[in-house]
Amino acid sequence: MKRTKDSDIITGRIPVVSKLAYGLGDASTTLLRIVIMTYLAYFYTDVAKLNPLAVGTMMLVTQIINLISAPVIGLMVDATHTRKGKARPWFAGVAVPLGLFGALCFFTPDLSPAWRLAFAYISYNGYNICNNALHIPLGAILPNMSTDSNERQSANSWRMTIGQIAGAMASLITVPLVTFFGQGNERLGYSSTTILYGIFAIVCCLFCYFVIHENVNPEDRAERHGKKRENPFANLGALRNNFPLFALLVADFFNSLYTTIHSAGMMYYLKYQVHNTNLMPTLSVLTYLSVIVIALVPRLNKRYSKRSIFAAGLIAAIIARVIIMAVPSNVVVLYAGMIINGLSTGCGLALMYTMAADCIDYGECRNGTRAQGVTYSLSSMLEGIATGVGGALVGYVLNWGGYVADAEAQTASAMISINSIFLYIPIACCAIMLIALAFYNLDSKLPEVTKVLNERHASRQTAVQTD
Repeated sequence: MKRTKDSDIITGRIPVVSKLAYGLGDASTTLLRIVIMTYLAYFYTDVAKLNPLAVGTMMLVTQIINLISAPVIGLMVDATHTRKGKARPWFAGVAVPLGLFGALCFFTPDLSPAWRLAFAYISYNGYNICNNALHIPLGAILPNMSTDSNERQSANSWRMTIGQIAGAMASLITVPLVTFFGQGNERLGYSSTTILYGIFAIVCCLFCYFVIHENVNPEDRAERHGKKRENPFANLGALRNNFPLFALLVADFFNSLYTTIHSAGMMYYLKYQVHNTNLMPTLSVLTYLSVIVIALVPRLNKRYSKRSIFAAGLIAAIIARVIIMAVPSNVVVLYAGMIINGLSTGCGLALMYTMAADCIDYGECRNGTRAQGVTYSLSSMLEGIATGVGGALVGYVLNWGGYVADAEAQTASAMISINSIFLYIPIACCAIMLIALAFYNLDSKLPEVTKVLNERHASRQTAVQTD
């Protein structure tokens, strides 16, 4: 009989250093993601001198490729069988490519416009594929870090908190860094800044690889003893009858749609309703008040269910917008509403990935198949679709209202469209998420699910030891 190592068992407690590494894993993608979301279009059009229509087409094509790559990577994660686990090896493998392609997005060779555009296609698509190759394993590893739902929640809170702090830092320091490194040369400033962010991403990914410990499932151990590996597509069976997961995926989609539309609508609202775009930086920073709630959620979860906490955050987000609607042009009221909104956002951020981990356990309990890679790739794919739909919806709604760019004053219908983007549609998204959460009835079932899985894993472990 072979002796079972402690590292082969999913333990209850997750070391603090592993939680820190998990948070830095999210921060590695956040720094690059924020600078790419905020400044890449400007860099392509104003620094690389690419045609705006060509840039828009490239970003649409990239989004399509991104949607295809997510489920493929998810299946590849589920098909990964190594001594280090399923998800953990991806941190080491993707570290250098992620940092390299992230930095190359802000590098433009001294070539013809056609070749510069081709280089942009390669670097931007490379970054997005690498981002999926880190983001999906980072989510997929959470269920294998612990069987304790509270410990998972704690680890996810570390991830979301550190990720949000990184986002706030990126918002604050990117422009000063570009100015410092460039000294008037924007091309040099952006490339130098993103090289720094790329190095940070590489270090964080490698730190994740060396510090986070993943359970090697008994099934994987049995495979190394000569049993045939399971077809990765069989993991799709884990989704069968997993109604809590379906409800959560609906909520995930509309949460991303909500974030995209709300973020895009703020500038229009400030310009034409409040008539003060200088408020944008401080109002944007208020979004990161979510870290306060994220830090509190693990304690709240000891008294209240995940569904209840998530729902409370959605209700608070609706209340925030109702307050703003009551006095639409008042700056004090706007700040009050955005403070409530920033705090409410923390509920969803703190819980989404943990709830997905619970759904993976539930799927394994019901169907006998554990498909964390497929599950998190579906989440990533839906978030990508929501981002694309949200961006298109903003344009459609503004066009429907007869919005005229840079007009001295907008028509009544245009103002309705602006208010729809910033206020009404986000309220509708929150309402749909509340309805979806009504079908998420997993919290009360978790103790029994955990018990069944522990017994099943113990039985498999015993069988492997006797081989």
